[in-house]
Parts: sequence; C-alpha cells; structure tokens
Amino acid sequence: MIATMKGGFDQKGLNTWLGDLLVGKGGLEDLKSEFKVKKVDKWDGKDAPVFEEESYDYAHLSQTSPQRARSSAEGLVGSEHCCDGK
Repeated sequence: MIATMKGGFDQKGLNTWLGDLLVGKGGLEDLKSEFKVKKVDKWDGKDAPVFEEESYDYAHLSQTSPQRARSSAEGLVGSEHCCDGK
C-alpha cells in the first residue's frame, strides 16, 4: 500500500495528512508494481562537480505591464517561437 499526500506541504498539511492516515482516512492505494532496487557503485565520498549556471537578468520581467506582456505573447502565436513551430 502507498499513501499519497495531496494537500499543502507545510506543518498543518503534514499533520492533517498523518492524522487522516492514523484514523484510516488517508487515501491508501495498492502499488501498481513491486519496488525494484537498483545496485549502484559505492559512493566515493566526493561531491558532484558544481554546475556553472549562466547568469540572466530578470529585471525586465518585473517592469513589463500586463498589457505589454499580452501583446508580446500574441506576437509569438504562429511564429517559430511558439509551441512546436507549426
């Protein structure tokens, strides 16, 4: 059996979910298949390399009016920038 939490992920939400589980109202479901555990190499104790992210200035996003944002988005419809390019 598995229980899926569908509420807010905060202290109140967790308490409600756990309380519901304890009294039988937790929405338990049968597993669709059994768990499979993969064998992996032993951890070498080293951290993974840090990814260098490209810096991006988001300042222009907060300065865009809702009307300007809509008109910009409308210009993308039907262009190669929208959806799958069709």
